[in-house]
Amino acid sequence: MKTFWTLLKSPAFTVTAALSLALGIGASAVMFSAVHAVLFRPLPYRDSDRLVWLWSTQPNTGTKQRVSYPDFLDWMAESQSFEGMAGWGGYEATLTGAGEPEALQAGLFHGDLFVLLGVSPLVGAVGDEPQSVVISHRLWQRRFGGGRDVAGRPVRLNGQSFAIAAVMPPGFEFPVHAGAPIDMWIRLGEFNPALRSNRGARLIEVLARLKPNVSLDEAQADMNRIAARLAEQYPQTNRGAGVHIVTALEEVAAGSAQGLWALFGGVAALLLISCVNVANLLIARATARRREIAVRAALGAGRSRIALHLVGESVWLACGGAFLGGLLAFWGMSVLREMAPTGLSRIDQVRLDIPLLLFLLLTGIVAGIACGLASAWYASRLCGAETLQQSSPALSEGLAARRLSSALVIGEIALAMILLAGAGLFINSVWRLAEIDAGLDPEHILTFEINWPGSRYSQPGEAFRQLQERLLAIPGVLAASTGMQLPDRGIPMIDDVSPLLEIEGRQIAPSERPRVALFTTQPGYLRAMGIPLIRGRDFTASDAGGSPPVVIINDALARAHFRNEDPIGRRLKLESWTLLRTRTVEIVGIAGNVMHRGARTATPAVYAPMQQLPRYSSHMVVRTAGDPLQYVNAVRAAVYGLDKDQAIEDMQTMNQRIAGAIAKDRFSAAFLAAFAALALILAAIGLYGLLAYITARRTQEMAIRMALGARQADVMALVLRQGVALAAIGMAIGLAGALAITRFIEGLLFGVTPTDPLTFALATLTLAAVATAATLVPAWRAIRTNPAAALRHQ
Repeated sequence: MKTFWTLLKSPAFTVTAALSLALGIGASAVMFSAVHAVLFRPLPYRDSDRLVWLWSTQPNTGTKQRVSYPDFLDWMAESQSFEGMAGWGGYEATLTGAGEPEALQAGLFHGDLFVLLGVSPLVGAVGDEPQSVVISHRLWQRRFGGGRDVAGRPVRLNGQSFAIAAVMPPGFEFPVHAGAPIDMWIRLGEFNPALRSNRGARLIEVLARLKPNVSLDEAQADMNRIAARLAEQYPQTNRGAGVHIVTALEEVAAGSAQGLWALFGGVAALLLISCVNVANLLIARATARRREIAVRAALGAGRSRIALHLVGESVWLACGGAFLGGLLAFWGMSVLREMAPTGLSRIDQVRLDIPLLLFLLLTGIVAGIACGLASAWYASRLCGAETLQQSSPALSEGLAARRLSSALVIGEIALAMILLAGAGLFINSVWRLAEIDAGLDPEHILTFEINWPGSRYSQPGEAFRQLQERLLAIPGVLAASTGMQLPDRGIPMIDDVSPLLEIEGRQIAPSERPRVALFTTQPGYLRAMGIPLIRGRDFTASDAGGSPPVVIINDALARAHFRNEDPIGRRLKLESWTLLRTRTVEIVGIAGNVMHRGARTATPAVYAPMQQLPRYSSHMVVRTAGDPLQYVNAVRAAVYGLDKDQAIEDMQTMNQRIAGAIAKDRFSAAFLAAFAALALILAAIGLYGLLAYITARRTQEMAIRMALGARQADVMALVLRQGVALAAIGMAIGLAGALAITRFIEGLLFGVTPTDPLTFALATLTLAAVATAATLVPAWRAIRTNPAAALRHQ
């Protein structure tokens, strides 16, 4: 406790050091909580370490893709490595009959999914009854008042009658990494029975539980055997396809891991900078106490005892910093949850818990020991009798303290340089994402999603045509059409639902046929989206179901497969589960490319008329003369005028969609920029503190120089040279480190290389400017020294 009371005698020093550590420890604690919650905390299911995700893999590329229903049934029947297996797929359902129509995110499942997860319902039981559904606790409370008599209650989904079988307990989520929470689970096969026998319709994700003592490698070998058998029996759909197994936790965390580790690396650098600052403060404190330390040594205190005393002080400081850092972390975690974009899996799990408290304690102790060792090493050099015999502070401290402090400051400048470069790359990447030419005009566009119930609409194309007419009748609406997948939804699902393409007249081996994205639209879609029609014509009302099949291709497809030919009038053969058969179509137009979120280049795409390739679910795109949000009520009235039971989902402007598409990137860039700013401030404080300390210790030397005729400019240059030299060495080391480290975040960047010269130049100039400013203050103080007064004081 003696070391604790010693610190209380120097409150300014104690508070400054503790706050410096609190910044680093608090920021590190926030990111540790996020990394632990998303990447390491076990999933909320029974024995979740034995849960695995199974994917089919694409021939040649090995890219993972979903599984067809028949393949899934074969996997379930033939595998020997699993206790159980279940399949599921996302589904959009419209709930009617209990208030206003509501669009719900639903999950279709096959097998004993809830038994597999080890979660029992709160109300009712999950059985095998047809036309039964399981609902979430959230939906039960919101829509059905939380009544326990809900089991057996009828509901209508997409126009069909179902009965509620069970209610899941509060907090239950499956899957936990869904973009939007799932509120209802329906047995797979209740909808679209045509897909039950189609091996090309890869729509199912598969979850399984390993048997005890069965390893992933053994399970992989088991599934490879099954895949080989299916490839031999069904070569048209399964040749070259494999199986990939990954733990459920790894699958859930896959989309967030790289970004979170990058942010954690940033806060680790910030923590090191905080420790360096405190280490320098402790060295300066040890220098000021040089005579006290020498007296202790002269009275019999050994070097180890003195070192232990100084390290103890440092640990007390770090524990105080850890306590304050914990308070900052508690606030920072709430900020993290508020700022986190939609779809960042399990970020709601970030909270104050035992692992975080242990992290704070361990970080505080390790940081305290690390900071204290530097001052302890320096103090061991002050234990000789010669320290008591020296009267000049400048002489008694020697070069050891300055060299050690200089090395530490160089280190923190290097770390700040790495952080600045990384933050600059993220900011540059986000800026390029925001400014990218998406190939469309996003201004004045209102979008929403419609899912027509198959039970009430045998001709969904006709329903979309009637809705288009109603929307076009609204005053101020310039264009309206359907759009199957908008650019903010990411790269088109080219792995599973896009057709194979064969150019008629060219012999292409089945395994080499390229895949393209397939979109169904209505006449006027290109105008509504602001996509240029490069050549040919748009769809018209005459492109109906009974007329010759036609398509519009995008420029990327035209350049890839018709380099020296005119594609207009050429025929393509499309083959896909969405068509349920092979179809030959004629190219009637070429549209401009549209960049989808996450794509580095435009994806080859084909547009087909809705009347010829009907879809039950699609987005509507409405171009307006003014602010699109002013048309929301009129658009809703148009939909309800056509069908009062039709739910409208995800209504927002195109600009809102595009902003949301890069929300994760903005999130990472904002946090890394904040860490870099703190690092910059701490590095500047460290450099300023060192130069101010050195200048103060060399007051007599500078007074003598000025007394002998040195000009103020010479004295200022002396201090500036010292500061600039330290900053230059630190920046050089930091640049080398940044060039080596930033390549690991290449996958997180868009439109910028990890060694982008402009970003590195701006980071260097920023740090140089801050370092120069930090150097000018002690240099200015040095030239204002009164030589006579300084010499008398010494």
